[in-house]
Amino acid sequence: MALSVVHDFCTANQINYSLAYGTLLGAVRHKDFIPWDDDADIFMPRHDYEKLVTTFKHPDYYISSYQTDTSCESRYAFLCDKRISYIHHNSLRFPALDIFPVDNVPINIDKKKFAEKIYLLSNNIVCTRHAYKNAYNILRGFASFTYYKFKYPHTRKFAISQFENLLTESRNQPVQCLLDFSNYYIGPDKFFFPTDLFDNYCDIDFHGKTFRCIKSYDKFLTLRYGDYMTLPPIEQRVGGHIGNVYVKKEYSIII
Repeated sequence: MALSVVHDFCTANQINYSLAYGTLLGAVRHKDFIPWDDDADIFMPRHDYEKLVTTFKHPDYYISSYQTDTSCESRYAFLCDKRISYIHHNSLRFPALDIFPVDNVPINIDKKKFAEKIYLLSNNIVCTRHAYKNAYNILRGFASFTYYKFKYPHTRKFAISQFENLLTESRNQPVQCLLDFSNYYIGPDKFFFPTDLFDNYCDIDFHGKTFRCIKSYDKFLTLRYGDYMTLPPIEQRVGGHIGNVYVKKEYSIII
């Protein structure tokens, strides 16, 4: 499965990663996937993320991100399975694994303003394509173009340049906290992390295999979920991704 593929690649290439969000919660609480979860997540510091995204190679998987795929419409990277098509929000790629970068927030700037700026720039990068997409008729196409060009006025090339300059500057300054800007819209205070979150890693059992996670996983899970060992009400035990999956050829999926 995708998670094992990334684990093996990261281990072989000295890239640090950690199980994240629902996958990490599942590993700690269930030693497996959360029974009603329907995807897998990892996160990593920006320098490890960039190394993984730009160097990853595998016969059955590829990484889709704005750096490697001009059709990518996501703020973060996906590990995609070449053998499967997955139709979700008009996308034809199968996101077998979500890969989230974690960035430094400089000490000399308001952290929420920094997060909002980086979030808007990343949206500009991935949303410029929407202005020309799904134009089933002239009126729809014009409305789509007008909306996205007004909301995200920069060209993709300019937005990428500004985005990468901002990240480069943040790496070379004293740090007040860490940020997962990809999920910032869900709840800002839940995606600012302590600066030492990725200082140490440990092994963790998950689905009968051993993977890697941040050693301070309790601090992270408590920040993100509160009393994470308590199961949510039955009505909240549902997955969040809906789409149609088409397997291109028979094969067995092994984690």
